Amino acid sequence: MTDATKRRLFAACLSFIAAGCATTPPTHYFGVDLQAPIVPVEAPMDARIASLEAKLQEATCALPEFSANRCGAYAIEYERLRSERRALLWADMTYAPLTSLARRAQTGDEAAQLELGIRFEEGRGVVRDLDNARRLYRLAATPSGGDMPIYVPGVGDAPGTVQWFNTGPRREGLAEARERLQALDARMEGETQ
Repeated sequence: MTDATKRRLFAACLSFIAAGCATTPPTHYFGVDLQAPIVPVEAPMDARIASLEAKLQEATCALPEFSANRCGAYAIEYERLRSERRALLWADMTYAPLTSLARRAQTGDEAAQLELGIRFEEGRGVVRDLDNARRLYRLAATPSGGDMPIYVPGVGDAPGTVQWFNTGPRREGLAEARERLQALDARMEGETQ
């Protein structure tokens, strides 16, 4: 390959990349509006947090008497629960708001894809759609990363080539997603017969 051909190929690749960057970001993912405001979801400890907030407001924290100890205990418990709530919302996708869940699923987060698939299968927060559930389960179950072949089209008279790119560490798909996909496929197959 001559230097001129390499330069043309490089320029073509740059223009292709630049054209991809100039597009507007998607507004929906599997029908979920990605630009919708994130609606807070109630977690199991929200009632306890609300109770502690009320106690903090009722307590006379300005008085130097014994109430300072009580306020301190309430404040420590309040912050601990708020911290646990944040951890719960991100560790257990069951409580994640739909918009943020869809945003994470769109970036390739397999746990988010699995949870979004479950929501579509159950019709929880979205219209029940088994086809979307199946596609999301398949995404979450598919291995990713490692070396991947990419076709680079030829420029001018130069033929196209296949080049290998490392896309990061190899990760197996989620076993739960594979199991749910098999169960859903079997159930849908039984319904069509």
